[in-house]
Amino acid sequence: MVESKAVVIVARDTGEMKALKSGLATLGFVPELVSHAEQASKAVAETSAQAVLLEWALFPDAEEIRHVLGDLRATGSAPIIALVSREQVASYDPRLGLDDFVAGPCQAEEVAARIRQARWRKEGADGGDVLKVGDLVIDPARYSVALVGRPISLTYTEYQLLKFLA
Repeated sequence: MVESKAVVIVARDTGEMKALKSGLATLGFVPELVSHAEQASKAVAETSAQAVLLEWALFPDAEEIRHVLGDLRATGSAPIIALVSREQVASYDPRLGLDDFVAGPCQAEEVAARIRQARWRKEGADGGDVLKVGDLVIDPARYSVALVGRPISLTYTEYQLLKFLA
C-alpha cells in the first residue's frame, strides 16, 4: 500500500499560505488549500490526507476548534497541526487535542518535519496502549481523551481518575 502524501491546509488564501503550499509540493507532498472547515473533512476523506494544517486565526474560540477537530477525527486519523502566529502562541491550548503546532511565519521544511514527527507519534500511539471503552478512547501516549471522536478537556486529576476507572 502506497502512503498518501496529501496534506490538507485549512487557511485563508494568502501569499504566505500559497508559499507554504508551494514549498510542501517541492518537498514531495500533495497539498490542498481549502478556506473553510466544512471543506476540510471532505478533502481529508477524498485525499486520505497524511496531515491537516489548521490556520489558528480562522477559529474564534476553543469551542469551534473542538467542533472542527471532532469532525476531522471522525473523518480520518491524520494528525492535525495548528499554524499559529507568534502573537497567538500564548493563547495556544494543548488540551484542545491538536497533535502539534507551528509558529509562523513558517517554512515548508519545518512544517514537513512537524508532519513527520506527528505521524510518527500518532502511529506509535495507535498501538496497544490506547484504552477503549465503548465510545470512550483514552490515549496515554498523548494524554488525550475522546468521546465519540470528540476531544475532551480534563484536568490532570480527572484524567488519572478516568484512566484508573477504565
